[in-house]
Amino acid sequence: MKPIIQVENVSKVYGNGTKALKEVSFSIKAGERVGILGASGSGKTTLFRLLNGSLLPTSGRVSVLGQDLAELSHRQLRQLRTRISLVYQNYNLIPGLSVAHNVYMGRLGSISPWQVMRSLGWLTVREREEIQAVLASVGLANKLEVKASELSGGQQQRVAIARTILARPEIILADEPIASVDVHTAHLLLNIFKELNEKQGITLVCNLHQVDFALTYCQRLLVLQKGQLIYDGPPEAFPGPGRWADA
Repeated sequence: MKPIIQVENVSKVYGNGTKALKEVSFSIKAGERVGILGASGSGKTTLFRLLNGSLLPTSGRVSVLGQDLAELSHRQLRQLRTRISLVYQNYNLIPGLSVAHNVYMGRLGSISPWQVMRSLGWLTVREREEIQAVLASVGLANKLEVKASELSGGQQQRVAIARTILARPEIILADEPIASVDVHTAHLLLNIFKELNEKQGITLVCNLHQVDFALTYCQRLLVLQKGQLIYDGPPEAFPGPGRWADA
C-alpha cells in the first residue's frame, strides 16, 4: 500500500535566506495518528503549510493522496482538498452565522454554488438532521441555532471539528488545535480526534507544541529541530523534549 502522505528530501528556503527545512523525509500510512512537535522556529509550521499545499518546497517532493502537490493546478489542488480537512487554532468560523450554517460549510468543496447560496437561507430537514448528529458527537447538540460569536473558544473549536466530520475527509490536518483552550477542553478535543481516527480510519496529522498531549494521544511523533527531523517513532521511545527545548 502506498503512503497517504510522502515527504521526500524536502528543503524550504525563504526569500530572506532563512532555511526553514533541511532535507526532511518521512511517509505516513492511511489511518495513522501522527503528532508534529518542535520548538518555535523548528520548522513545524512550514512543514504543515507544505502538507496542506499552501506552500511549495524549494527542493524535494511532497505527495498527498498519491499526488505531487507541486504539479497540481489551482483547480486540481481545490479538488484534492475536498478529501482533506484543515482544523486551525483560530477556528475559521463565520461569527455572524449560526452553528448549523458554519458546520454546513464543511460541504463547500463538494456542493454547487447554488447549494451554498440556498443553504445560507435555509437548510433541508435532512441537512439539519445530519448537522444535528455531528454536533451531538462533539457535545454541542443544543447549539444548532446559536451564532458562532456567542460560543466559548472551546465550543468554537468543537464546531470546527464538527464541520470537519461533515466533510467526511480521508485526512485531517490540525494546526495547533488546542493552543487557545484550557486543559480540560484540550483533552476533550483530542479525544474527539482520537475517536475519528480509531472509528472512521481518518488519517490525523496534528501540529502540537504540548509534549504531554502528543505523548498521550499520538501513535507516532515527528520531532523537528532547526529545520531537521531528529525523531520519527512511537511516543514510548521518545527521549524527551530536552534535545530540542532550546532550539
